[in-house]
Amino acid sequence: MATIQDIADAAGLFAESQRLAMESIAMPASMKIVGYGNPYLLPYSSPKLSLIRENTAEIARHAVEVLVQMIERPEEPVPPVTVIPVSFEQNQTT
Repeated sequence: MATIQDIADAAGLFAESQRLAMESIAMPASMKIVGYGNPYLLPYSSPKLSLIRENTAEIARHAVEVLVQMIERPEEPVPPVTVIPVSFEQNQTT
């Protein structure tokens, strides 16, 4: 499996967790790093990672709404895809 160091022309790193991002490359002087989710680790990262934030409250609300619909009205179709917007928090790594 290739590591980020193996990809000399990479412009950035997108990681599903801040820990993975920080372990993959120590200093993002020539590379941008964006974490995804888990904003609770941000205070512990240095430099402070830029982050894509999920709207977990909206995801949970929608999941419960769909589940209740499936239980109470199983004959009604459920949309196959629901898009819930995310937000971008720019910090020191982009």
